[in-house]
Amino acid sequence: MTTRTTAAYTLELAKYSRTYGSVYVADTTVRNGNFTEIHALTATAIASMTAEGMTGTLTNISLAAGDSLYDTNITAFTLTSGSVIAYKAGRFA
Repeated sequence: MTTRTTAAYTLELAKYSRTYGSVYVADTTVRNGNFTEIHALTATAIASMTAEGMTGTLTNISLAAGDSLYDTNITAFTLTSGSVIAYKAGRFA
């Protein structure tokens, strides 16, 4: 998993969002699906996150506003607080 904040990457995310869609999340409901990026709009706490090919579950992840988590296939996540845009993965959109 990596974080990215370049202008070129921002354009790539915009293209991805238009092509495959995105989901705005600002609650504590479990979100299942296939996502390629979780981008924090505000300071955000992620209670848990799983991804295809990853053993176990990541827990208690803190993101500052503007930070992103990137993986090829995030399969589920739950926020504790904050708001994010979750970009859908193209191969499963």
